[in-house]
Amino acid sequence: MIRECGVCNLHHKCRSKSVKILLIPSLLKLCCDQGHKQNTRINYTFEEMKIITVIAVILILVAGCYWDNVEELFPDVGHCDTLDVSFTSDVVPILRNNCFSCHSNTNSPDFANGLSLEDYEDVSAMSDRIVGAIKHNDGFFPMPQGNEQLDSCQIETIEAWVNQGSLNN
Repeated sequence: MIRECGVCNLHHKCRSKSVKILLIPSLLKLCCDQGHKQNTRINYTFEEMKIITVIAVILILVAGCYWDNVEELFPDVGHCDTLDVSFTSDVVPILRNNCFSCHSNTNSPDFANGLSLEDYEDVSAMSDRIVGAIKHNDGFFPMPQGNEQLDSCQIETIEAWVNQGSLNN
């Protein structure tokens, strides 16, 4: 590569091993055959600048990428904890948000053929029917009526409570 030496202003053939490009693209440290060393300003062509820009953008994008999976970033997303289900803290909120509009003590005589789901005794006595209804099993009237089926975690929570003995906890 032939460059102008910044010390003697002559053109010298530079050894490729001795040319080091600094982080600032407009500076180039040259060690020419004459042993002169100095920072000199070089002018890049449009094509060279395009290549440097593309490389810089790619490096920034690659350095900025963080690859991970959702399970590591958000461990509870998609996970439904059904190990120790409580009637009061797990089942009642699901019933309150999805069933009490028809199956409350106040509304059940008018809308739900007298079936109330507000009290533990009523829910535990009907637990198998409730599971069949919310899972939309054959032979059961699908619930909640007029709304979409409960999400899988809500169904699994109620089903786990029933399988764990329908405890009043």
